[in-house]
Amino acid sequence: MRARKLRIALAIFILLLALVSPMLACGGSQNGQQSPGMPPGSGTQNDGARYAVATEGDPIGTTAMILQDNLKGPMANQYDATNPVWSMLGNLDYWKQYCSKTTFCNSGNFQCVSFVVAVFAALGKPLPASLIGDAHQFWDNAANLPGWERIPVPLAANAKPQRGDLIGWSGGPQGFGHVAIVVDLQEPTPNADGWITFANANSPGDRFSDPAHPGNTDRMTWHANGQITTWPGYTLQGFIRQTTGRPTTIPPQFYLTSSVLQGLVNVPNENKRWEALAVASAAHYQIYPPFFVNQMYAESGLDPYQRDANGNIVKDKNGNPVPKTSPKNAIGVAQFLQSTAAGIPRCAINLTPTNPPDCGAQPGSQPPGTGIDPANPQEALPAAGYYMWHLNKHYLSYCPNQPNQTCQVDPMTAYARAFAAYNAGQGAIDSAIQRCGDATWLICSPAETQNYVIKIVGCQIAEKGGVTCSANQVV
Repeated sequence: MRARKLRIALAIFILLLALVSPMLACGGSQNGQQSPGMPPGSGTQNDGARYAVATEGDPIGTTAMILQDNLKGPMANQYDATNPVWSMLGNLDYWKQYCSKTTFCNSGNFQCVSFVVAVFAALGKPLPASLIGDAHQFWDNAANLPGWERIPVPLAANAKPQRGDLIGWSGGPQGFGHVAIVVDLQEPTPNADGWITFANANSPGDRFSDPAHPGNTDRMTWHANGQITTWPGYTLQGFIRQTTGRPTTIPPQFYLTSSVLQGLVNVPNENKRWEALAVASAAHYQIYPPFFVNQMYAESGLDPYQRDANGNIVKDKNGNPVPKTSPKNAIGVAQFLQSTAAGIPRCAINLTPTNPPDCGAQPGSQPPGTGIDPANPQEALPAAGYYMWHLNKHYLSYCPNQPNQTCQVDPMTAYARAFAAYNAGQGAIDSAIQRCGDATWLICSPAETQNYVIKIVGCQIAEKGGVTCSANQVV
């Protein structure tokens, strides 16, 4: 009888341990301490009301979303070191120095403090050493720190959070708190609560029902009286804002990187503003931003409009810009055919973090309806990201030549095939893979498509499809 009771007690203990174990990690500093994880978010995902996109985003918030979209696992603390985003980060001297002093940069043990440090490292604006500590220490460390200010809670009427603000918490199971970055927000009204969405590491999010989904941001409810609802056992300390030396541009590593494309197109200066929207679209749809920006340059020079011999935008009789149109009637900055644009759900233009990449399959996604305007770059660029997300997802698990094996496609190869399909059509690329195999599929694609892929991903990746860059690249 006693043995049976012991077995029951042991089983209960193991069950309790299994239930709480995901909570025992988040955000230590370099001193070797470790903070507990956050409980599941309490926010609602179905806001749907805000779907306008801006051409200029906050660099801190945008970079945080790019990193969040490249974290995975139930606690968003895992990543693929060969992923271009993390490979880029791993080559930064500051990041290498920081990570040499802690294990909290490692995949599977990636902490919330490491996430915040990584964002500013990628921006080329490392955080002050005096600010960094365990997660709960950021708030106290920011007091009287030159170039930084604190916004306490409850929020005063004239003190509101912004995208790119740090968020600090104290408390939690082990008292180490949490730290994150604001990526989107909606102010409350007298009749409706608002919300604050944040990117972070080592915390389950509420953006997706699958907690292991990459890009699983979390959110808090913002009430009209300035109170903010957060997790039980945690105390929201407030928001920490950089006021001096704040980054003003998205990391150059997230922009044009293909040496093949440099000098290929003459981009009007006014179209540089579309780069920010292209990067934001890529980040939202989990496409490596430099590749996506390269793609849009290859499609249109990132120029939505027709131009005359002097480089001026051509306008119609009503004074409206005339969209760029190809001989094949592809329209605008992303060069969509009307038939393709008509089939894209309108929710694709919604870049708010709560809108999932597969919004077209989610009931109630906003804005409703089908069909985007290919001539409007504010719709076409997010829609191109949406289209690329679906193509990339397809090629990550498309293995017609491995029928009896577990399908494993190298992520860079999947990218190359997805870009090829954007150019030649999914059916043509599926057929090329089936006919010519994994090693030479690109050789079996049209010459235009071969050049297109090389422009976007470069020779090293394109050559995995069998092409020889010296014989095919266009310069």
